[in-house]
Amino acid sequence: MRRNVLRIALALVMMLAIVAGTTTTMTKKVDAACSHPTYAWIPYQAATCTKLKIDLKVCTKCGEILGALVKPVDPNKHTWQRVTVIQQATCTRSGVAFERCAECGKTRETTIPATGHRITTIYRNGHYETYCSICGSPC
Repeated sequence: MRRNVLRIALALVMMLAIVAGTTTTMTKKVDAACSHPTYAWIPYQAATCTKLKIDLKVCTKCGEILGALVKPVDPNKHTWQRVTVIQQATCTRSGVAFERCAECGKTRETTIPATGHRITTIYRNGHYETYCSICGSPC
């Protein structure tokens, strides 16, 4: 994990150096006298379970990249997608589903809460009967 974070950080620094170098060369031709009096933080990459959050500090006058703010990866920020239902939930019993993160491929089993009874009361044969309209059990 630590090795991957270091690789990502190194790749990020190299990428920013390339982008900043290109921008600097281009903007110096446009406005050689810019002293970067104002800047804005521009979101560059949103954080996920595998990607760092990156915001770039950009001069609003000439567009040069002045720096970057890098926030660490949040390993708990997965984008879970349900793959399959292993056991369907019923009125009284919880179910089980299998999910996978769209970003990193991590998998997990999750609990599907029991639906609970849907109580219905009818008048039949001279008295009221109460039962669940989903499973039919008397309540």
